[in-house]
Amino acid sequence: MSRLEEGKSAPWFKAKSFQGDDINLDAYRGRYVLLSFYRYASCPFCNLRVHESIQKRDCFQTLG
Repeated sequence: MSRLEEGKSAPWFKAKSFQGDDINLDAYRGRYVLLSFYRYASCPFCNLRVHESIQKRDCFQTLG
C-alpha cells in the first residue's frame, strides 16, 4: 500500500474502534475526518498524542 498524499482521498476501509464498534470510512464520504493510528496503547508517546488530540477536539470539530 502506498502513502496517502495531501489532498488525496483515503482509500475505503472498515475497521474496529478501540471500543469495538465497526467503523466504515465510506459513511464519512464528503466530510472531514481525522484518522490517527497508534502502535500500542501503553506507549507513553502514543498516549501523549491521544491526550493532546482530546484537548484539541473542539478545534477539529469547527474545521468541517
